[in-house]
Amino acid sequence: MVRALDHVDFHIDYGSVTALVGASGSGKSTLARCLAGLERPTGGAVLYRGKDVSHMTRDEMRDYGRKVQIVFQGAAGTINPRFSAVTAISEPLRIAGVGNRREREQSATYWMEQVELPAVAAKRPALELSGGERQRLVIARSLISNPEVIIFDESFSALDLPVATRLFDLLGRLRASYHLTYLFIGHDLTLMAPVAREVAVMCTGKIVERGATQSLILSPVHPYSQQLVRAIPRVPPGWLT
Repeated sequence: MVRALDHVDFHIDYGSVTALVGASGSGKSTLARCLAGLERPTGGAVLYRGKDVSHMTRDEMRDYGRKVQIVFQGAAGTINPRFSAVTAISEPLRIAGVGNRREREQSATYWMEQVELPAVAAKRPALELSGGERQRLVIARSLISNPEVIIFDESFSALDLPVATRLFDLLGRLRASYHLTYLFIGHDLTLMAPVAREVAVMCTGKIVERGATQSLILSPVHPYSQQLVRAIPRVPPGWLT
């Protein structure tokens, strides 16, 4: 039996921005799925506001699924190609039985505005949008349930750096406006370090180092953390301020 996670002790503070960094196969995505309630750990516990997720009732688990959202890599590719953008964004409300069609579309239109998707995109097939627009769509789709935590699992790895940077800027504004908590998961420390307050480094199923971003970048302790930092081309002035 393969042990995907090995004695992981990990917490996320309310309102924080944390980066979880590691190579493919290090256990990052398994941890993300456990945190989102999509997988049940065979040992230990996932606690949300002090309550074990595995002991939640069905109603509590449904609420947890709304409060803790996850955006996967390539999530836009899972959208029904027949859906318009506004239908794709409002689908979580339809599944949850919230409101009528008009109310759901109004909510979807509101979140389109918040993620800066143009109004003309509302009736366009979701898969006709550009890569950056699709990512804005799936962000709006995650926000429509009024979450507290959003986990981004390699969500921006396929995007060009300028597009990803604009999305990170947008997410920063949304976090400030809606008091959100973010966990960014990926392998590229260059991309995530400028936006994260803390970085946790994962290697072979373990979190081998965790600390404030600036401290970890300037003085990494674990050999794998040092390897990740060496892979950063150059730390520009003011990059971590």
